[in-house]
Amino acid sequence: MSAQRYRRGPGKRAPRDRVFILTEGTATEVEYYEGVCRRLGLPKELIVVKKARNTQAKGIVDELVEEKRSNNKLANRGRDTRIDQWWAVVDTECRPEELAPAIQKAKDNGVFIAISDPSFEYWLRLHFGYTTSQYGSVGKLIKDLRQADRLPGYDEHNKHPDMEVLYPLLPEAMKNARQVRENHTKLGNGQPRTDCDLLVDVLATQVKQERVPFKRKPFDQSKLSMNLL
Repeated sequence: MSAQRYRRGPGKRAPRDRVFILTEGTATEVEYYEGVCRRLGLPKELIVVKKARNTQAKGIVDELVEEKRSNNKLANRGRDTRIDQWWAVVDTECRPEELAPAIQKAKDNGVFIAISDPSFEYWLRLHFGYTTSQYGSVGKLIKDLRQADRLPGYDEHNKHPDMEVLYPLLPEAMKNARQVRENHTKLGNGQPRTDCDLLVDVLATQVKQERVPFKRKPFDQSKLSMNLL
C-alpha cells in the first residue's frame, strides 16, 4: 500500500479517511464497491477493497482484524499509512443467529460489519425499488433480481454486477435502504435488512458533495445491524 497520506494542508479539503473493505463473495461485492469508488473518483490508495479468503462471517472478521493488526504494526514503524476505518461486508444466508461471534469480535477490535439479510443481493434489489418482502433463500432473491429485466444476466453462476445499470440507480437504492431502516428495521423487524448504504455514505463522505449523485448523510454507527442484533 502507498504511504501517501490523505490529510488536509492549509486551505485544502477536510481530512479524508482511509478505508479498508473486506468482502464475502467471489465477485459481486468487490466489483460493486470498486465500481462505486471509481465513479466517485476515489483513489485506490484511499480505499482498499479486498476479497476475503473466508466465506463465513466469523472467519471474515478474524481476517479483517489480522489485516488491521498488520497495518498498525507497519504504521507504527513508519512503513505504511494507518487505515482509519475497517469494514467487513457479510451476508446472513438466512441465519442471522450465527453472526453473534463475528459481531462480538468486531466490537472487541473496533471494526465495522455491513450486514445484509439474506444477502448482498438485497442491496442490489433496492436499486430497482422499495421492498420488504421476505426471501426464504438467496436463490429466491436472485430470481427476483432477474425478473422484469432488472439484472437479466445475473445468476448463481454469473455474479458480476452490471455497474452501468446499477450506478445510475444508486440514489434510488440509498433512498430505499434508508426507508427500510426507518419503517422496517427500526420497528424491530428482521429480514430483509442491509447496511450497505451506510458504507456507501462513508465512501461518499471522502469526496465533494457535487460528485455524489445522492444527498449523503454522516455515518452513524448506531444504525449498523451489528449494534441492533
